[in-house]
Amino acid sequence: MPQDQRQQFVQQLPPEVQGQIDPSDPQGMAQGLHQMGQQSPNLLQQVWNNPLGKVAAVGIAGFAAKELLSRR
Repeated sequence: MPQDQRQQFVQQLPPEVQGQIDPSDPQGMAQGLHQMGQQSPNLLQQVWNNPLGKVAAVGIAGFAAKELLSRR
């Protein structure tokens, strides 16, 4: 996912979450969203209800999976 799309995605998140996610670090974004999803399950619902959020979440998950598989 390009940097500008990651930036837009972060801007769509609730204000209290925006400062915790760095759009220049896709792997960090994936980890941060995972942790926040565990702490606030309704956060993921908000992400999936947003069209850009769906695209971003799928892209971030794909990137994270690729990184994990490349370490094998």
